[in-house]
Amino acid sequence: GISHSGEFETSTVMALDESLVLPEKAEKFLPRWTNGYFAPGWFVPSKVTPGFHLKDITESGVVGDPTVASKENGERFLKAAARAVGEFVEAFAGWEFGNLYEQPSDG
Repeated sequence: GISHSGEFETSTVMALDESLVLPEKAEKFLPRWTNGYFAPGWFVPSKVTPGFHLKDITESGVVGDPTVASKENGERFLKAAARAVGEFVEAFAGWEFGNLYEQPSDG
């Protein structure tokens, strides 16, 4: 999943520079959020989004599962991100800024 030092981040770092990852120290930490109002993480529905320090949630700093990370997944993640950014840049290049909003009508 996408969380701090979980599969996504660890795989991405492995794809960029495997020497920065110490797989022997990887540990899975998937907390169960007991409050019905707060579910931190990307793309997770949450009624509120308070700030917090990871040290208040996890001793290791991990929130996720880096044990399933791989260089191959990281390469796929990076290729998908590069493709999405490229598509945005191409679309952005064609924007006509005068047409991005409607002019307010008088009256």
